[in-house]
Formats: sequence, structure tokens, C-alpha cells
Amino acid sequence: MKPSAPRIALAALAFVIPSLLISCSKTNPESPPTDTAPTPTPDIYADLLAEIKQLPIENDPSTALRLRHQPIPTFKDSTGEVIGMKSMTMEFPPAEGLSLAGLNINDKVRFTFEIVWDDSIPSWAVTKIEKIDPATKIDFTAP
Repeated sequence: MKPSAPRIALAALAFVIPSLLISCSKTNPESPPTDTAPTPTPDIYADLLAEIKQLPIENDPSTALRLRHQPIPTFKDSTGEVIGMKSMTMEFPPAEGLSLAGLNINDKVRFTFEIVWDDSIPSWAVTKIEKIDPATKIDFTAP
């Protein structure tokens, strides 16, 4: 008995389709995936001094980590131009997993924050914070 054309076609498809799926799932190691954008490099501002003015309270969105920080003369804008930042009290969201345990309002701290400019809209977070000697003098005047 001679195989029919539909059976031959089905047998061919049974071989071809898995081969196509396997070859389509392989990526060229020299070319990056096209569906993901490169992660922007954050600007990092380390070893800044500040006083804690407010701490976030769990389940109270009206509260936040607010720090009165010293001037940041090396602060860059979204174009990368150094514009500096004056001393001010501002909200600094804590990075995921950053512990604020043991910190209190009016504590003096040393902190690091990172900022990523995405389409000129900044996203920033404190990535490190530690209490320092309460006798430390922090200069809040402009340089």
C-alpha cells in the first residue's frame, strides 16, 4: 500500500514544525535581544551628610523618609551637566530592602543615593544610610 499525499504532508510537518520552533528560539549571542532596552547607568552620590526630618510609617503614604541634606555640588541634571544642588529638605525613597531600623528623627546620618534619568524624569532612592556621631557638624550653607 502506497502512502497517501496527506499522510506524507503530515509526516513532513511533524518534522519541520519542531525544527522551526527550535531554530526560532535560539538567539544570536552577538546581538542583544530587541525587546529590552538597556538599563541606564545611575548617577551615584555617596557619603552625603544629612539630618532625618521624617521617617516613613508603615501603611501611611503621607509619611516618607525626609532628609535635610548638605549641598551636593556634583549633582548632574538629565543631560549630564553638573548643576549642583543646594541644601534642602526633601523626600528620598528608600531602596528596596534598605533597613531604617534604629534610625530616629533628628539623627545625623551619612547616606548614598542613586538617581536614574529616564526621559528627563528622575527616579531616585537611598541605597545606603547609617547613623553618625550626633556631634558631627553638617554645613548646610552653599559652597
